[in-house]
Amino acid sequence: MEREPNLVISSASQRIVEDGVPFKVDIHKLEGGDGWSLEVVTEDGTSIVWDDLFEDDRAAFEEAISTIRSEGAVAFANGGSNIIPFKQWPNCPRQSRSLGQFATLKLDEILVAGVLCDYGDQ
Repeated sequence: MEREPNLVISSASQRIVEDGVPFKVDIHKLEGGDGWSLEVVTEDGTSIVWDDLFEDDRAAFEEAISTIRSEGAVAFANGGSNIIPFKQWPNCPRQSRSLGQFATLKLDEILVAGVLCDYGDQ
């Protein structure tokens, strides 16, 4: 049985404050992988993940800083017009979870959670 690759966390990952707004910049890759993933997490736990991989971790960090500064820290943290809200299911205990908290679930668990709450089976 082949073992799962380890997750390599870059030393460039860090907490930053831009214009008084705190962010957590996470840069990581799979052991032996070709590129670095970039995720910025806002104070309320919202996770913003870049689709493209970066050749090195420094380039990923510079992209995070550049994007936050060009969009403005407050606008970036609030999502501006780039946020697509999820439907809020009535009486769903999971509806108060932020996107960052859902990041620990697999896609099928998120979909199942929505269906379960939709039909009131909790």
